[in-house]
Amino acid sequence: MLLKARTIPLELILLESLNTRMSLSEKDASTFFNQKKGYKGECRFDQLFEPLVNKYHIINDLLLDVNNSLVQIDSLFIASDTIHLFEIKNFEGDFIYENNRWLTGNRTEISNPLLQINRSESLFRRLLHDLGFSFAINYHLIFVNPEFLLYHAPQHAAIIFPAQINRVLDRMSVQTGKLSDKLAKQLVSLHVNENPYRRLPKYSFDELAKGLCCMNCGSIVTSLKHRNILCNSCNIEESVDHTILRTINEFSTLFPNEKITTRAINAWCDNQVSIKTIQRVLAKNYTYIGHGKSSNYVIK
Repeated sequence: MLLKARTIPLELILLESLNTRMSLSEKDASTFFNQKKGYKGECRFDQLFEPLVNKYHIINDLLLDVNNSLVQIDSLFIASDTIHLFEIKNFEGDFIYENNRWLTGNRTEISNPLLQINRSESLFRRLLHDLGFSFAINYHLIFVNPEFLLYHAPQHAAIIFPAQINRVLDRMSVQTGKLSDKLAKQLVSLHVNENPYRRLPKYSFDELAKGLCCMNCGSIVTSLKHRNILCNSCNIEESVDHTILRTINEFSTLFPNEKITTRAINAWCDNQVSIKTIQRVLAKNYTYIGHGKSSNYVIK
């Protein structure tokens, strides 16, 4: 049973918007690229392991605070007496393992993912002990991209390469016994919603480009065509109402402390649609509160 579905990380959502509306620094652009690729790999993992949904309690994107140390678990599968924890990597291309070091094809050293899972496993074991549970724990470092190759790969039980995934699925599919509802629900309740280590570039309303973004390619070069918004880059069309609603959601995500008003949304849309159209979309999807200058819209 899927107890916690995977969602697009808030940091990735914000970086996606900022990448469209401002020039990201090289560091922020790299963070955006890596997060986007990582999330794509996690979605691929979900597709591959979907056949096991009815055999395990599954918790995705779990962030736990263990004695003031955060541990992030990409996917966790709970059986009757065993827990499988997965650290998912979407590495692509050639990598080299050499003297306990992980190197890219051009010999740039990267963080050793095995050290990462060792730390996470240790913290998770401590948490289980503190909660009074005793389970066998299997931690896996899984590479889901079929284009990944690691030269001189270590013979490490935790590593699952793309060619091994089907065999892992076959082994895990024989799970029998009653699942631990109590532990699963307790872990979900302990999830930390706000990651205190989130890092975003500084931005303000005035310095971000305004306008309606394409739902397909993200381009901000769009134009009004009858009752649709046309992307001038990829020629995809979307209804005006849907585009405005997405744009309002983007505004409230980027500026959670700002009030949603017709004037603010009109400015955010760069006056591409009429005030009347914006008011209609807001009235249909939001609740109008207050009077005069203090009035604004809130989610229904």
